[in-house]
Amino acid sequence: MEKRLQEERQMRQKEITEAVIREQEKERYEISKELHDNVNQQLTVAMMYLATALKGSDNHQELLKQSSGFIFNAIEEIRKLSKALVTPLIKDFGLAKAIDGLVEDILVANQMSIEFFYEAFYEEDINYEFKLNIFRIVQEQINNIIKHSGASYVTIELYRDDFIRLSIADNGKGF
Repeated sequence: MEKRLQEERQMRQKEITEAVIREQEKERYEISKELHDNVNQQLTVAMMYLATALKGSDNHQELLKQSSGFIFNAIEEIRKLSKALVTPLIKDFGLAKAIDGLVEDILVANQMSIEFFYEAFYEEDINYEFKLNIFRIVQEQINNIIKHSGASYVTIELYRDDFIRLSIADNGKGF
């Protein structure tokens, strides 16, 4: 019986690890796509406008103004991307507080209700990498809900008994 439980735990750990790796690859792809499709395009247009303005175009002031706007937007997009990449302060505040902070950040920018429940979540014996992986899973799931589900309400539950349990549910459209 104990051996079977150990095998189940190992299988679940393997599944979680594989899911995290898939999500990391997906996140890298999304970031590279965002850099190429958005930031790169904005900077390319700004460069073309600047080159035209330097040639003495009649509307060089307007071209300079528009170039400045494109550069500003590119900087903002890079800031947003880099914030998403920054390792959360799990080491200082713990996983539950890091997820709570993520929820607060998302609520500022989105018209949805998110409730996060984590009653007495003991995490001192969980290694940092595992906590970070759980955080990234929550982060990616919420991003997917925002992008694809049209949900107005999300619940996140994190608790621990013999296992660490994470549940994320929303009222959006399914697959």
